[in-house]
Amino acid sequence: MSSTSSSNSSAISSLKEENIALKEEIAQLRSYIGELKEDKRCLREHIGDLKVALGQATKELKDYKIARIAEGVENDEDRELTNKSAKR
Repeated sequence: MSSTSSSNSSAISSLKEENIALKEEIAQLRSYIGELKEDKRCLREHIGDLKVALGQATKELKDYKIARIAEGVENDEDRELTNKSAKR
């Protein structure tokens, strides 16, 4: 019977150690998830900034093309740029 008790005690100790290791791993995973969420937030912010910059660049390009047309110096390259931006 002491053999069974010793075996059970050993199994319990082993399970406790495994439980502690799993809890540590869970804590690390939660921390990693937090980092990923922060990265996701930063990426969304960056995408927003890029969209604003793209909108501004598009507006500037349109203004440039309008000025070129008004000056009567529009050429094939200008028309090609106009067509490409219109497709977007």
